[in-house]
Amino acid sequence: MIALFLYLFIIMNSIVSCVRSKPIFWSGGTSTELCIYPEKSCYEDLDFLFRISVATIDSEVSTFTPLNRICRKFMILNGEVKLIHEGHHQKMVKPFDFDSFRGEWETKSIGKGRVLNVMHPSNVDVHFNVVKSERGQEYDSKSKNDFEFAFVASGSTQIAEDMIKTEELIGFRNKGEINTFKLGVRTTVVFISIQVN
Repeated sequence: MIALFLYLFIIMNSIVSCVRSKPIFWSGGTSTELCIYPEKSCYEDLDFLFRISVATIDSEVSTFTPLNRICRKFMILNGEVKLIHEGHHQKMVKPFDFDSFRGEWETKSIGKGRVLNVMHPSNVDVHFNVVKSERGQEYDSKSKNDFEFAFVASGSTQIAEDMIKTEELIGFRNKGEINTFKLGVRTTVVFISIQVN
């Protein structure tokens, strides 16, 4: 993988590296990996504990790639997409709403958009929390899980001396600690909590 950008965020001697790879093409658009853990994991081998990516859905009707033994958490960043899981459920997903589903389900989408996608096996729990700031504010995030990430969907945010801009991801491991983010004007941040059971 060729890294275009590398972000290292350090708190309490804890480092999580987030590497933004070159986009890859799938049948309905493109996908860009932001983070995979463990770092030596490989998407093709499906041997990761979690994988965070952003993707575009460019085709009006798309069929998702089947991924056995993998769960998916799928959040729309912009656009509007209807997900149809054959034999299970369907859902219209609007900006900052999400759907959870199994990778082996036959899944189709109707509509176009940009998405935040977290893949993980069934022994890993993933939760989203969306924080929006119109005028700028401080936000305290208490880490209760093994991993915490912040994805800046729009605008920018600062933590310690680091400025994180649109579509950048930071990650940290400091369970029980409070991290203070300074959100900029018209900023939206998606906090991703990951617990390995």
